[in-house]
Amino acid sequence: MALHRSGTADMRISLAGWLSAWLGGPKDWCNQLRPCLIRLHPSLPIYADVHAQWPEATRRAPEPSAIGPQFVAQLRQYLTQIADAMAAR
Repeated sequence: MALHRSGTADMRISLAGWLSAWLGGPKDWCNQLRPCLIRLHPSLPIYADVHAQWPEATRRAPEPSAIGPQFVAQLRQYLTQIADAMAAR
């Protein structure tokens, strides 16, 4: 189920920019005057089945990388909190 009309390519770029800024890298994403990440999603139908997909994806994504396990655990926890905040209530 696609949540974003433009598909995943634009969202991947946007998420990468947001993660870069959040992790202390270039603030390009923030400088584009975008609303808060969570505020971007209230109109999207993020129900339980869809909600479970993002934390699962974040569990798989860093596995082949050279990122340290402690950082990966913290990143997964934070991204799960974001998914929880965006879930339909």
